Amino acid sequence: MSSPNFAAVTLFLLTAAAGLGAVQRVEQESFPLAPGGTVRFDAYRGAINVVAGAGDRVMVLVNLSLPAEAAAAQPLLDGFVLAGRTEGGVLTLTARNPLDRSARLSWNRRPRPEITYTLEVPAHVQLELQTADGSITVDNLRGRMQARARQGTIFFRQIDGSVDARTETGDVVVSRCTGDVTLRTVQGSIRVGTVGGRASLETMNGDIEFQAAHNAVLAVTKAGDITAGFASVADGSQVRTGLGNISARVNAGAAFSLHAQSGWGPLRTALPLESAGSDRGGRLTAIRNGGGPVLELRAAGGHVSLAPGDTFPPF
Repeated sequence: MSSPNFAAVTLFLLTAAAGLGAVQRVEQESFPLAPGGTVRFDAYRGAINVVAGAGDRVMVLVNLSLPAEAAAAQPLLDGFVLAGRTEGGVLTLTARNPLDRSARLSWNRRPRPEITYTLEVPAHVQLELQTADGSITVDNLRGRMQARARQGTIFFRQIDGSVDARTETGDVVVSRCTGDVTLRTVQGSIRVGTVGGRASLETMNGDIEFQAAHNAVLAVTKAGDITAGFASVADGSQVRTGLGNISARVNAGAAFSLHAQSGWGPLRTALPLESAGSDRGGRLTAIRNGGGPVLELRAAGGHVSLAPGDTFPPF
């Protein structure tokens, strides 16, 4: 069953006359959402900010602006449309503007509006967010989170649930997540604080950092350094870089088996190990506290260092 938009309010603010130097359009809408429901938002472009609200409705605030000297391009603001539809516990929001296209003739290039979306959602919600050109920032929430961007940074604060975030150009950052995280970028770095579930972190060109992993980790970069923190070691953990260095800290009380390899630089460890194999030619196999799950560290074009991590954030 579908329901129409509720409490739709559109305001046009011509601030250029007041000397503020911009022409703006502000649109605000409100939509119902079932408890634990899904918000699916497809923004053709622009930055998305999501904050936690106290109620069971979704509030959407859209701000579009153009420089005052582009006032003749007012139709670019007028052409913006935000549509919403609720069906089966899923609220689908779509932003479109057929007049705002990236492909323009170079001698007739008009400025494009700056667009910012602010979504206030229930604290327990499932999110599916998408934008082509803009950042995505998500507040402390509970639920399953998904974000897609072609160009822009993706940032999740504290999530009680899971995170799946992918961008082509930009960094991906998660402060804390109780469940699984899957983070991808082509050109950019990945940074994670504490993660309770399995972590899959991949970038083609950029650094990777995770501070406290409590489950299995796959961290791979083609070109970049990796800084790893293991509060515990789970089977299947692999940290690999093609051109860069690996610095890993492991809980001194963890029992694990180490397979480490450094291609061009030294392999150093400040963590006492019980040798179970070789320590030559940039390769080391050893065990800690009697052995256990395998931890693989491979730096094909750099060095590997391992140190005890006695203090990790509580989970």
